Amino acid sequence: METLPNIKDLTAFCAVVDNGSISKAANVIGETKGTVSRRISRLERDLGIGLIHLKNGRSVPTADGLKYKKAAEQAIELLKSTHSEIKDQAIDPQGLLRITTAQGIYRGTDLNKYIAEFLNLYPKIQLEVLMTEKSLSFQDDDIDFAIRTKFGQMEDSSLKAVYLREMGMNFYATSKYLKKYGEPKHPNDLKDHKLLVPRIFGDGISINLKQKGKRKVHKFKLSGSLISQDFVFLEEICLEGGGIFIGSPSTNKHNKLIPILKDWEFPGEIKLYLLHPDRPLSPKAQVFKNLIKEMFKNN
Repeated sequence: METLPNIKDLTAFCAVVDNGSISKAANVIGETKGTVSRRISRLERDLGIGLIHLKNGRSVPTADGLKYKKAAEQAIELLKSTHSEIKDQAIDPQGLLRITTAQGIYRGTDLNKYIAEFLNLYPKIQLEVLMTEKSLSFQDDDIDFAIRTKFGQMEDSSLKAVYLREMGMNFYATSKYLKKYGEPKHPNDLKDHKLLVPRIFGDGISINLKQKGKRKVHKFKLSGSLISQDFVFLEEICLEGGGIFIGSPSTNKHNKLIPILKDWEFPGEIKLYLLHPDRPLSPKAQVFKNLIKEMFKNN
């Protein structure tokens, strides 16, 4: 691999051309004459050409030297500008973050409140939130964070998984539905009802439940009359008396739905994570990660 020039060597070279003297350049950049001379020699050795020659007692650039100085100045200016920009962003984070999550997670948490708070705290950061059930590629889709549920433990070693919370889930129905079809008293009774199931449970609906106050977990295989990734759609069907909805307490904020099977609970297997690639984060990404993690922790 070709060795790139040292920026201090480039700075010294430009200073010699600007001042017409190695000794004057040394005074300007605060180095010794010998150090500046060695920097010029190193550049010429690496390039295999002469950059400076003496003319009438002055150090002047060769034709190649003039061309090289112009490129060196551009490179130094670009590096300084980029360095300053990134340093400023660390103090005052800004730019675009792309985040993906599922609508069910948005409906089942206070994520909307947390994002609103984040935007108020960091007005120079722009968020693009992609609502989808698909697992988007961090690299191909240019994703910074994914907020996802996982059953069991995270296993992908290429990702950092920040645990946010367990998502509570309940069964809900309307009084209209229960009056017509009756209220199930046991999870086995759900087989005789119309279930409205979020896609987060996957294609095969196998749900673990346990009775409150007991440790034993029971697995129930159920059949959904309606499966959708759209929590809003499922909730609206439930409100119309179309079936029993499996959702989080957050989806019943207006208390229009009646919780059923209240003696049973999900054993906390649905865990919510903030995922990102296992690499150093930009300042804007770091403040988002810290704030979202803290908000979920405190609420």
